[in-house]
Amino acid sequence: MFDFVKKENLLHTTTLKKILIFKMKKLIEKYNLIKIWNYRI
Repeated sequence: MFDFVKKENLLHTTTLKKILIFKMKKLIEKYNLIKIWNYRI
């Protein structure tokens, strides 16, 4: 039972990490776009 909970928890944390990484990438992309835009003006 404990093992199952552990695995579920692990799965949950990896999913959270993936979501976080994805969000970070999106933010960085947005930031870079803004930077490029500001550089062009």
